[in-house]
Amino acid sequence: MPDQDGTPHNLKDVAAELIEMSERAGAGGAVSVGQIQDKVGRRSFGPLLLILGLIALTPVGGIPGVPTLFGLVVLVTAGQLLVGRRSFWLPAFVTQRSVGADRLKTVAEKARPVAGGVDKLLRPRLVSLTDDRGAYVIAAACAVLALTLPFLEVVPMAAFVPAAAITAFALGLVARDGALVIVGYAATAVALYLLVTSVFL
Repeated sequence: MPDQDGTPHNLKDVAAELIEMSERAGAGGAVSVGQIQDKVGRRSFGPLLLILGLIALTPVGGIPGVPTLFGLVVLVTAGQLLVGRRSFWLPAFVTQRSVGADRLKTVAEKARPVAGGVDKLLRPRLVSLTDDRGAYVIAAACAVLALTLPFLEVVPMAAFVPAAAITAFALGLVARDGALVIVGYAATAVALYLLVTSVFL
């Protein structure tokens, strides 16, 4: 269950938050990055990335520009964490970007049963990979991944890999599951390989 402040702690919570935000926006409405940030809190690096990462991994993430927007949010937030900020600021042109509430709700409702199954596999382990020092390294890896997204977006399906890596890092931070952090590092290596072989070679 989410904390009293609404911060999600697993994928099922994230799906539920997306459905709730979509319903509040109403039919034909939209959910903005700013609304997502306000929902999870401006000190919540992991939950913010987790919600945005889930969006990026769904069909909504296939909309042109969404992976790049996701990468921009990751880069800005990770960069602030790296310089020691604990409250994250996003520029207005980012917070005002949005996705359709109807589409978002449909995707979240379909994802919720799968999310519940994944949540059963999560537990605190290898927690040193998710502590303050571990979070700093994760933020650096996420910043690198964010820079790959604009390039990999033009390669069919390639943007899925860095988005998956960032989502694994985010879920690892939220659930204090170092095993997922390791998965994130492995996916980061794959993303960098794709960048070099698909874009620069």
